[in-house]
Amino acid sequence: MDLTKMISIQNEFDKKHGWSLKSDELSELLNWLHKDLVGLLGELGEFANHLKKITLVHEKPDIEKSAKLLEELKENLSEELIDSLIYIMRIASHLGVDIESEYLKKLNFNKSKYKEYEL
Repeated sequence: MDLTKMISIQNEFDKKHGWSLKSDELSELLNWLHKDLVGLLGELGEFANHLKKITLVHEKPDIEKSAKLLEELKENLSEELIDSLIYIMRIASHLGVDIESEYLKKLNFNKSKYKEYEL
């Protein structure tokens, strides 16, 4: 499934639950942007907290314990990552941002900008 289809499905889900813009009022847009940004930061915080548990097992790095914890928490990391993606898609929808085309523009810019660092 491509990203455009995923965003369309998410938009329909949001509409059914009253989680999308209902008007062109700036105050409503800003309210949704605020709510979704707070949600996004919360999900990223949860992701970071799981990662902290993996990387800060002890004062001295323990690769075996970290590998075991990574495997145990991989599903949690995946869930928080996808929750973050949902919020990003929602924010993009509120602002009318075409993520796919904007990504390609940014990728081309970065290819040019970082060309000297290619391996």
